[in-house]
Amino acid sequence: MDNKRNIDYYESRVGDVKLEDITSDENNAEILRKLRDDDPSFTSVFLANVFDDDTDFVVRDGDDMGWLGYFIGRNTKLQELFIWSRLEGNSDYSRIDALTQGISLNKSIQKLEISTEFGDLFLQRLGPFFRSNSSLIHLLLSEFDLGPESAGNLAVMLRDMSLEYFHLEGLCYDDYSENFIDEDGVSAEVMAALSKHTGLERMQLYASKLDLNGCIALGGLSSMKELRLEENDIDDEGMKSLADGMSSWPNLMQLRISGNNMITVHGIAALSTFFQSKCCSLKVLELSNMGIDNDRAVALASGLAGLQSLKYLSLRSSICDDALRSLVAEMANISTLEELDLSENISITAKGLCSLSILFQSERCCLRELNLCDMHIGDDGAEALAKGLVGNKSLKCLKFRDSFLTSDRVGISTTGWSAFTRLLCGTSSINNTYLSSNHTLERICGYNLENGISPPDVEHLLALNRGQDEAPLCKILLNHPDLDMEPLFRWKLKFLPLIVAWLERARHSNVEESTKRNHCRMLSAAYQFIHGLPSLAVAGYRGQNMTDILSKKRKFDHL
Repeated sequence: MDNKRNIDYYESRVGDVKLEDITSDENNAEILRKLRDDDPSFTSVFLANVFDDDTDFVVRDGDDMGWLGYFIGRNTKLQELFIWSRLEGNSDYSRIDALTQGISLNKSIQKLEISTEFGDLFLQRLGPFFRSNSSLIHLLLSEFDLGPESAGNLAVMLRDMSLEYFHLEGLCYDDYSENFIDEDGVSAEVMAALSKHTGLERMQLYASKLDLNGCIALGGLSSMKELRLEENDIDDEGMKSLADGMSSWPNLMQLRISGNNMITVHGIAALSTFFQSKCCSLKVLELSNMGIDNDRAVALASGLAGLQSLKYLSLRSSICDDALRSLVAEMANISTLEELDLSENISITAKGLCSLSILFQSERCCLRELNLCDMHIGDDGAEALAKGLVGNKSLKCLKFRDSFLTSDRVGISTTGWSAFTRLLCGTSSINNTYLSSNHTLERICGYNLENGISPPDVEHLLALNRGQDEAPLCKILLNHPDLDMEPLFRWKLKFLPLIVAWLERARHSNVEESTKRNHCRMLSAAYQFIHGLPSLAVAGYRGQNMTDILSKKRKFDHL
């Protein structure tokens, strides 16, 4: 079915071919129809192994790859092509030849992702496509052997592209394969070709063994906005070269270098120097799995104060108590930090969590989410967090564990949860409830925001906080059934209408209170005011008499 055919074969038969005869099911036939008809609403095709969406073309033995390639090639509306399929039935690669022959004629595809064990063959066969398609700006390559030959082909093709995004993963496809990047890392040819892409804005190299020359080459990509270099064995020299280059990148917003634990205090110091450069405007920084000890933390802290646009910081599985204490003072000076990920730092104890109060209590704190998942918090840790959050008006979400684990993993008992109960609602007085309680924290959960882990009483208070402005009102009504009006008597009857209106608002709040109970509160307030009227009148009469006496005394003294 996929024997070698030229373009004339398809052109002469396109009017007569029945789509159901060249596909394995109705969905695949419908995809071919949309491609054939240049359907403007159909802009993405996934060559997949299993069906998940109407755009998934699941490749089976009954599908003619030549016709699929032909319809992709002549289509002018297609913008995204994802090749994720194993191409079932392939034994002599003729199906890949037939498919790529047609794809190479396409001029509209902007985004191409190849993630299949036959990726090296696709790279070789799609040479004409890469050379002639000037629309392509996004290229992802993963899960296939990028050996020396394929790397050379890729380098040649990269020279003819105008990419804005490039993603290369050096991960093996199964447990029995070697790493697909050769032992010397990404080839010098590929890095040299990438360094010529001055318009490249987003790049991800994962587990690609980036050496010093590679880091130097990357330093020239001054238009970069997002750089991901996870698990690349970058060392101090590589980090210094990269930091030097990044110091002249005015548009870099995201830097993710997690897993490069060969970087020591010297490399971290170079990174901190970049943070303090005039060009640095990072919004996202990931330093997970970096083995940041106290010495490295001190070096990192010196640069954190320069990150005055940072919104997200990840130190997952990287630090200990001492390192956290060294970092938190400078974190408190970042007035834009909204999300902090400290998850999987199993060596952080209550002592380390205590130091977070410096951040929570800072006037510049705008932290909205703190991730402490996969850590043993314990009762002492819960107490430390609750004390630190007193008066904090920014944190809305506190993550404690993975959504698939039981709450026992975090090690918090009734004693620990009671600290959060006191934090969320002080009950010693109305003023304590209103002024000292935390009305901002809305969720204590796992990675999944909807999966709460706190006891019912704590969860109820968190739910009240999600009611925003009504939270203080609800907590007062729940914990103070009899409102004492006497402190308001000094304003006489002026406050009575305000109290009645306040109680009227309570009827529409999140507190489940019967109309009868609400009316009783109103009557109680009115009664206390009316009951206090005689004392108010007497006090008023005495006060007026005393004023008259003093006035007469002053007149007598002037005689």
